Amino acid sequence: MRIGLALPQYDYSVQGESPLRFETVVEHALLAERTGYDSVWLSDHLVLDLEKYGEARSHTECSSRW
Repeated sequence: MRIGLALPQYDYSVQGESPLRFETVVEHALLAERTGYDSVWLSDHLVLDLEKYGEARSHTECSSRW
């Protein structure tokens, strides 16, 4: 069995960090490599509409600083 990890990518992905820093994503990827994950993944969606999950009407984006 191969196990992959979805990396944090949205500004709400890491509690207490908004906007999400690129360095944080890299840290998660390096930790996954060190602990033996076979792959890391990112979503192909740059804007996520959380309204369909019951949140207030808004769009959450990936950090524009990347």
